[in-house]
This record gives sequence, structure tokens and C-alpha cells, in this order.
Amino acid sequence: MNKKHSSHTTMLPVTAFFVRKAEAALAKAANRVADLHFFEQVLARLKSGEDLSPELAAFKKVDKKAAIESTKTLIKRCKDDLTKGYWDIKSKKITLKVKAEFIKDELVPRYTAQYRVAIKSGEVVIQVETAGVTVEVHTNSKKCKASIVERVQDQVMKELVLAGMR
Repeated sequence: MNKKHSSHTTMLPVTAFFVRKAEAALAKAANRVADLHFFEQVLARLKSGEDLSPELAAFKKVDKKAAIESTKTLIKRCKDDLTKGYWDIKSKKITLKVKAEFIKDELVPRYTAQYRVAIKSGEVVIQVETAGVTVEVHTNSKKCKASIVERVQDQVMKELVLAGMR
């Protein structure tokens, strides 16, 4: 995985955390894309009139119309999952905005995930951008009162650890 980082202040442990988070999110997205392609193929085969009940046991119990509808639902769920991505961090002190860009010939969407972490000394903004296997992490602690980078970094890492325990 190609990794780049930049920051207003150097926060290497925070950057490393978000690089690992991006790697995990991209791996999950790749698996979900595989699911999506499988369901799209199933839908195309069903629409062409093919009987898939010998291959897919679940279709033995339903008619063609129900099989098509359930497959469409699965396709929608895959697309929704890929749009949201796999970026959540469970914390009331961390807000998240995710933007997904689907590019035709790329395996997974390109993501921009922006985290706003509220800490004692203010707010840190962390932006993670992906393109294929390239991950860039940008941190911005301009809104923090603490002048010592290590203190800001420690406060962010503390919140990330607490979020991981939830």
C-alpha cells in the first residue's frame, strides 16, 4: 500500500492509525465489490430466464419474481455499503463525513473520509483520501489551544483508544 501523509503538525501515531483504518476499509470494500458483481451476475441470469435453484438453494423456495426482487435488494445493500464505506469510529467526540467516488475501471471507490475529533484543547481535523491502494492522511490541529504537538497527539490517541473499547 502506498502511503503519504502531511500535517500542519506531525502526528505520526495518529497518521499510522488512520492509514491502518484506510487499509481495512479498502479491503472490506474490495470484498463488497466482489459481492456486488456476483449479485449483478445473478440478476442478469435470472432476468434471462435461467433457473438458478440448482446452484442457489435459497431460490428453490421462491418464484422468479421474488428471486429477482431479493437480488435487487442485495445489490442495493452492496451499493449502500460501498457509498458509506467502512470508516465508522464509535465515539460521540468524533464526527465523520464520507464521500465515495465510483470510477468505472477501478476496483474500489475512491474515498475521502473527514474526521473531526473534539479534544480538551480544541478540535483536530483528519482527512483520509484513497485512490486504489494509495492512502493519504492529512491532519490539522490549527483549532487547538495546546501548543505542544505531543499533547494534541496524546489527546487524539486517547479518544481513538476509548472509541475502540466501545
